[in-house]
Amino acid sequence: MMKKHTLIVFILFIPFLMLAQKTYTIKGVVTELETGKKLKNVDLVVENSTTGTISDQNGNYLLHLAEGEYELIYSMEKYKKKTITVILNSNTDIDIELEKATDGHKDGKGDSGLLSFLFRGSKE
Repeated sequence: MMKKHTLIVFILFIPFLMLAQKTYTIKGVVTELETGKKLKNVDLVVENSTTGTISDQNGNYLLHLAEGEYELIYSMEKYKKKTITVILNSNTDIDIELEKATDGHKDGKGDSGLLSFLFRGSKE
């Protein structure tokens, strides 16, 4: 009788195991294009989602996502926003270089900082 119950439970869980998505890691370093300086507090957001992260004081970032295709948006005040497409089917290293925004360039001004604000608070 116990063997039947164990078999039934196992059979019921097979569909859940098949539906489980593989999760992969995207990691890298964000640097300034002109100087190679590592940039801290760069926002990385997955387009059309609430998923994202911020680079640490050494410019490193880490993001865990399910297998799939994603638009990743890297942004920081006073830098041009950079968007890349990633097809994620394994752990991936992506180093990013951000270019300083010119005075007349509006990317990087006012369109970033939400994640930074949430993690650091309104005072800098």
